[in-house]
Amino acid sequence: MMTQEDYPAFDSALSGFAGIFGRRLPPDTVELYFALLRDIPWPNLKAAIESLARRIEVGGRLPTPRELRSLVSDSRAPTDPLTDVQRERISSRVYEDLAAWEAAHFQGTARPVFDTAWHEALREVVPGSTAVHVRDREHCWQQWLQASPPLQSENFWHGESGG
Repeated sequence: MMTQEDYPAFDSALSGFAGIFGRRLPPDTVELYFALLRDIPWPNLKAAIESLARRIEVGGRLPTPRELRSLVSDSRAPTDPLTDVQRERISSRVYEDLAAWEAAHFQGTARPVFDTAWHEALREVVPGSTAVHVRDREHCWQQWLQASPPLQSENFWHGESGG
């Protein structure tokens, strides 16, 4: 979450970013962007703005606050990596949810269940995290795919529930 102490750096970054587009932002516009994006940690927002500034093409336009928010949530902005303990706690929670899903729904894709369980477990284990942790998430998914007995069971491929 940004604080008033972050405002001067935010103002400078957003105004400089607008300058790339040949725009000069009035103070009330900068204040509005700040108010609408205040819940995002400044380092994450700064990393997203800098990343976008490096990729701007001719004829681009200044992104809206909503677009900037989306860039932050989609970015791989610098974040603290998960510790081994956090990874283990998240994985255990996710695998419990997937086991319950498998017991109730033997067919179909587990990926939506996995994604929901991953994000819930991440919020539980690392409160306030806005990080994406793509590598950790995909590693967890691959580990489950490799270790899931029903998917490796010969009975699965023949439409039987196995056991």
